Amino acid sequence: MPKIALIRGHFTRKSGILPWEFLHNNYNNDYEVTIFAAKPTRHPLDEIKLPVRQLYWLDGRPKVKKWDYFLYSMLNKLKLPSGFLLGLSKIIEEYDIIHTSENFTGFSFIAAYLCRRYKKPFVLSTGENIPYPLFQRNPITWQIKKFVNNTAKAILPTTQLGKRALIHEGVDHKKIYVVPNAIDLDIFYRCSREECLRILNLSNQYMKTFNILFVGNLCEQKGVPYLIDAFLNISHRHHRVRLFLVGKNFLDEGYKNMLKNNKKMLHVESFPYEKMRYWYGIADVLVLPSVTMPNNEEQFGMVLLEAMACGVPTIATNVGGIPFVVESDKTTLLVNERSVKEIENAIEELICHPAIRKKMAAYSIDYVKKKYSPVRVANTLMKIYIQVLDKKQNE
Repeated sequence: MPKIALIRGHFTRKSGILPWEFLHNNYNNDYEVTIFAAKPTRHPLDEIKLPVRQLYWLDGRPKVKKWDYFLYSMLNKLKLPSGFLLGLSKIIEEYDIIHTSENFTGFSFIAAYLCRRYKKPFVLSTGENIPYPLFQRNPITWQIKKFVNNTAKAILPTTQLGKRALIHEGVDHKKIYVVPNAIDLDIFYRCSREECLRILNLSNQYMKTFNILFVGNLCEQKGVPYLIDAFLNISHRHHRVRLFLVGKNFLDEGYKNMLKNNKKMLHVESFPYEKMRYWYGIADVLVLPSVTMPNNEEQFGMVLLEAMACGVPTIATNVGGIPFVVESDKTTLLVNERSVKEIENAIEELICHPAIRKKMAAYSIDYVKKKYSPVRVANTLMKIYIQVLDKKQNE
């Protein structure tokens, strides 16, 4: 039985480890997976269906005034590696495969060094899709990234764009395997609008309106100003259209005032993740209008999968990893970024053609189940682990 140490540190969260839960709890117990989280942790660990061990997060303390992670934040500002965990040496000796997250973290560097020392297979998951991003442009960080990349026996980006970025940074394409994120189909599934409105304590008037949904931080990077502008234009022509936004509000005062004063727009600051299906359940369309920033692009767009699993058609910008995650015109209408007019036209197309919405909704549910279910992604992981172990035996 291979023992896998999944070292996620401060990145550990329930939604990010679904395939490993499936791998550990199925396959006749052929795989033993333990997740190693940071202490202090940034996300709840109690619902994770895996053995969990916590390692002291060195730069996760101390708390200074309002900053919970002062040293961690300072390291990031200096573009230096962060996320240093204590106690990794014993773990490397104990487990057969060491699997970490991101090539720029302190714990990935330490794990890679120890794996070389103890000759243990080292596997790495990455989420970045921009080569040489600005926040990593420090010679120390870059040397650490190269060391981690060179040590890894397999590197697992979430999209083809992530694979291209790794190749651009000098990684051998032969050890890159695209492994997408998985969606929790026990949380995200189709619900009746009537039930969702009742649970959300919203008026039944929304049974008859065309409801547009956005989920995520309300900010420039997510393209929310362009969505609001498009909505305002549409609402002059279609009086029964409504806009719901769920997430923390980082917009400027002008847009904040628009949200407060326009009764056709409703903003909710936060909502329990495990109940988000009820927001998707009242939506006729989800819009993710993300834009390219100097330091970042949309890596994956998990809200698109969540909406699709709930039978909601989606509209998204053609940026970052999004085009590699969705299927254009079947699950998602893709538009150019920063284009109010294209967002407006895509929404109008779905307003005017309910048959297209119905077809996209049905296709989206099947598409997510086939490509992004935990069992599908777990099967991919299992094959990679087998290859890594076979290579070690043949060395």
